[in-house]
Amino acid sequence: MGKRAKGRSLQEFLPLNAAEETILEAAAAGRFAVIGETRPETESDTNTVRATFLRFLALGGDDEAPVHERGLQVQGAWITGTLDLSHAEIAGGLVLTKCHFAETPALYDAQIRGLFSLDASRVPGLSADRLTCHSGVFLRSKFLATREARLIGATIGDNLDCSGGKFENPKGTALIADGIKVDGSVFLNDNFLARGEVRLPGATIGGNLACSDGTFENPKGYALIADRIEVGGSVFMVDKFSARGEVRLLGATIGGDLYCSGGTFEIPKDAAIVCESMAVSGTLFFN
Repeated sequence: MGKRAKGRSLQEFLPLNAAEETILEAAAAGRFAVIGETRPETESDTNTVRATFLRFLALGGDDEAPVHERGLQVQGAWITGTLDLSHAEIAGGLVLTKCHFAETPALYDAQIRGLFSLDASRVPGLSADRLTCHSGVFLRSKFLATREARLIGATIGDNLDCSGGKFENPKGTALIADGIKVDGSVFLNDNFLARGEVRLPGATIGGNLACSDGTFENPKGYALIADRIEVGGSVFMVDKFSARGEVRLLGATIGGDLYCSGGTFEIPKDAAIVCESMAVSGTLFFN
């Protein structure tokens, strides 16, 4: 066997701990590796997994550690170190649910053929500028980012689903997705919470932008910036939608309707919602 790059051989990671053994076996069989039923609150001998080991498997493992075409699927792990998949090509999916990340995952310029999901996981932040995901990206169901989540220039082949997710960076940008391209819909709804600025300027969304029952809090600045956004479907800011801070839709193009029925737009000074040069093919509802 020829030489391998650093971090690409199972022998480098031996001996494995119990959680890593479980993941190794599940990855070969195409099954979910369940380390815990819930997201861990503390690190322990039974839930700790090295980020470098997960990277090894996400990149396909080796002859001693084959990975099923379904990709890597892990639940309930405490992940130590930085999961760095920048510039990587991932043949299957990358599903890491209910996990606690000690460091910010890095996926700059990565390509993922399958689903990318961090559902119900906790991360310090997310660095995924120019990520290409051929399926959907799920940051939902009590997902928590405690610093900036970055998806600048990302390309997503299905939905970007952040429903029920929490993005907290009160003194800065909570979610930054300038120039993102999403073939499906973007969901910032169903108890979605952002403390800090949410940015979608220049985004292209093939389906809907759904913010119903979402909370956007940045009272001293912009709650949501979506200048020049192109939405093929409709925009929903209804059903307890709440923005504390300015909402900007300057030069936006909406192929369907703009629904703001039952929404709350609140800012002490200046404009609550700015829509100059916006083009809406359907109807505007402020009722």
